[in-house]
Amino acid sequence: MKPRNMENCEFSDLVDIGKEIAQRCSGVPLVAKALGYVMQKHRTREEWMEIKNSNILDTKDDEEGILKGLLLSYYHMPPQLKLCFMYCSMFPMSHVIDHDCLIQQWIALGFIQDTDGQPLQKVAMEYVNELLGMSFLTIFTSPTVLASRMLFKPTLKLHMHDMVHELARHVAGNEFSHTNGAENRNTKRDNLNFHYHLLLNQNETSSAYKSLATKVRALHFRGCDKMHLPKQAFSHTLCLRVLDLGGRQVSELPSSVYKLKLLRYLDASSLRISSFSKSFNHLLNLQALILSNTYLKTLPTNIGCLQKLQYFDLSGCANLNELPTSFGDLSSLLFLNLASCHELEALPMSFGNLNRLQFLSLSDCYKLNSLPESCCQLHDLAHLDLSDCYNLGKLPDCIDQLSKLEYLNMTSCSKVQALPESLCKLTMLRHLNLSYCLRLENLPSCIGDLQLQSLDIQGSFLLRDLPNSIFNMSTLKTVDGTFTYLVSSKVEKLRENLKLEGCCKLDGGSTDLCSRITELKKTHCHELEIQGLEDFKHLEGIEHAILLNSLKLTKLIFSWQPKQYTNETAHHKTVLGMLVPPRSVHHLAIKGYCGIELPKWMLDIRSYLPHLTTIFLHGLMECNRLPPLGCLPHLRALLMTKMPKIKSVGPEFYGDYGSCQKLRMIILASMDNLEEWWTTRSSKQDNELFLIPNLHMLYAYDCPKLKFLPYPPRSMTWFIENSNHVLPEHGFGNLTSATYPLHLSIKHAPKSPEMWRRAQHLSSIETLILMSIAGLRALPEAIQCFTSLRRLHIGGCGELETLPEWLGDYFTCLEEILIKTCPMLSSLPESIRRLTKLKKLVITNCPVLSEKCQGEDRHKIAHILEPIFLLADTVSRVLVTANWRSKPLDFRWHLSLLKKRKGWLSCRSSLSVAAYQAGLNLDICLSVRQVSRWVRFLALQL
Repeated sequence: MKPRNMENCEFSDLVDIGKEIAQRCSGVPLVAKALGYVMQKHRTREEWMEIKNSNILDTKDDEEGILKGLLLSYYHMPPQLKLCFMYCSMFPMSHVIDHDCLIQQWIALGFIQDTDGQPLQKVAMEYVNELLGMSFLTIFTSPTVLASRMLFKPTLKLHMHDMVHELARHVAGNEFSHTNGAENRNTKRDNLNFHYHLLLNQNETSSAYKSLATKVRALHFRGCDKMHLPKQAFSHTLCLRVLDLGGRQVSELPSSVYKLKLLRYLDASSLRISSFSKSFNHLLNLQALILSNTYLKTLPTNIGCLQKLQYFDLSGCANLNELPTSFGDLSSLLFLNLASCHELEALPMSFGNLNRLQFLSLSDCYKLNSLPESCCQLHDLAHLDLSDCYNLGKLPDCIDQLSKLEYLNMTSCSKVQALPESLCKLTMLRHLNLSYCLRLENLPSCIGDLQLQSLDIQGSFLLRDLPNSIFNMSTLKTVDGTFTYLVSSKVEKLRENLKLEGCCKLDGGSTDLCSRITELKKTHCHELEIQGLEDFKHLEGIEHAILLNSLKLTKLIFSWQPKQYTNETAHHKTVLGMLVPPRSVHHLAIKGYCGIELPKWMLDIRSYLPHLTTIFLHGLMECNRLPPLGCLPHLRALLMTKMPKIKSVGPEFYGDYGSCQKLRMIILASMDNLEEWWTTRSSKQDNELFLIPNLHMLYAYDCPKLKFLPYPPRSMTWFIENSNHVLPEHGFGNLTSATYPLHLSIKHAPKSPEMWRRAQHLSSIETLILMSIAGLRALPEAIQCFTSLRRLHIGGCGELETLPEWLGDYFTCLEEILIKTCPMLSSLPESIRRLTKLKKLVITNCPVLSEKCQGEDRHKIAHILEPIFLLADTVSRVLVTANWRSKPLDFRWHLSLLKKRKGWLSCRSSLSVAAYQAGLNLDICLSVRQVSRWVRFLALQL
């Protein structure tokens, strides 16, 4: 209650008045908070004296006294805010209120007035903040859960204290009525002038809708799932502005709905409707339409007639397969949510006509493979969510036309390999999320031109480098580069250069650990690592160090250093059991824990850490049971290394109802005794339910016994090293999945017909990498099924003698061949001439083959349009050969191996080559070896 910028004498006087007011609150926190917020807004002595002298403030610690105290705060509200608060009585007591829906209903009822030209949505959000400040509304869940659907604030679920709800009912008076079938009572039934009505817990035969006032303006159905509504149910309520039918088990809307010409807000979410009548065009005043989680397959062709529609929610309409051409006629649309419209494959070309659109979510529209260029006409678009659009191949080059774009989310866009340079022209872009873009290799060179505040590249596993320009991005406040092994050092350098705060390390052996943890809630720490927990002995104080108060933490690492443990297992469990993480944690790593059992919070991890996206377990040498990680709804990355006691992953991993819908990355390393991982269970209909349906990367290193049963996830990318049984033995069964294999890398495997037979089930792959395959003399015929192959990389196969003639018959899509350290390979097949799409050939440390390609086999590669590179491993000589029959070309060489080595370059061509730039693109071949090395030391890279 301390006002700022006051004269000393006036301030002293206000302090005295404030103390007297506080005493009259009788220690009731709810009343004190509400009045404190009001007094902060009204800071004159006269206003504070008016509150002090109010008879209403004779507050007692009972219901009547509390209501009186709250009523005083209500009296000081502006008139429009009073209306908004009163309307909250429409929701049942203890109901969780959706923030966005509440705002849209306020707007539909005319409670929000335009002030100083501000958008109505923004004014309404200020009203919400006012009610939050007074504690008349509270946030139901953690504010760190998800990105907002509106104006990039956290998605809020709101809640009212029971006493506040009673106050709202009281001030609503005769304006509000509700009929509760469970209690068999109807409030104010004799008054037919009420404007807001709630039908609650009505049964199938209820006719309560018949008692509705003819001038009712807002009508909510709650707990009326089976209540029957005839076609004429709303024929006498023609003044309705707000109608909430959400959750009812009906297959069509009553025809009388289409006669509600004043209707501005319609919630038909979760209805079992598959189509709408064309009479929808009668609802010309509709401003907000919520059809989420319905069975809709199509929209009415005349949907574009809804010219006043501003808010349209189609999220979860998993059967919706197209949008009509008239969709682009929704010229007033500001908000459009198409998230989880799984069957939607394309947007209409008219989509670009939505030129007022500010928010667009296409999250989890995984069949969408491109955005029409007309999307670049959405000049007011501020928020674009493309997360989990994992068949989206690229962004349109004209994306720089989205000049007001502030937020771009591309999480798990796993087919995107590069971003357009035009992205760097988005001067308003502040938040860029590229997490788990598992095939993203490069960022635009000019990315430093952006004025980003947050950049998330975590889990972008193949990202090769960060452009130097990124170090000029002084506006950055947060950077997350977890699991980007090739650029991890640059990420740390970037954080150091920008002096980014929030990363803390504590020593578990220090005597003041408990007090230091307790102090975290006063800091801006959001990443915490506690090392050396094996030396922590001060258990008597650890109860006071529970991290639940450190709600800003998003990343947490617990680590024990390896020792020869004797009786330490119980100690480990006790320490970890008391260090309970806050619910806000998204990334959790536990390293070196040697307890046999896991603490309670890990066994109930979904309740304690519901927002966890990444978990890393390393060196849990004695642990013989995994926590139920499969029930974590947002888990995207699972990494487990060196856990010798884990032999099986079964039903306990998934819990009772869990399935890894969001899991995109599994990395397993040195899991020597892991034998089986079950991926299915029976559903209630006796169907086989697949539990890891959308995996994008599976990495198995030194897991020689591991089998996925009955079949493995249908991952996009496979890295297999000394783990041959991971490949599918009998295919993928009846698994239906939007993902299909694109990349297969096999390293350090013996020559085995069984392995190649298993690999045949990955016939859709586009990249095949074979490294250090012992005994491989020729490519097996089994891989002839890889007819979509575009890149073939072979390295370290010292016994490989020949490439087959059938190469040119089956691999007709091949664009790139890289061969490294295959000294016995002496020639290319004649059929390589038939590979008309082949653009790139790189041969390294194959002296015989290099010599042949310079001489008698030169004619075999004459058809390749781009330069062909032939290098010795020492780079003592490089031959660059171009198609001498083509026109002179502007060559761009990438020979990075030459940057630090001496050698000479000879060009055998009739072309005039003006300049060379060093840099050979052998990154993919090299990265396979680097990935293996990185996984072995994963614990050091987190």
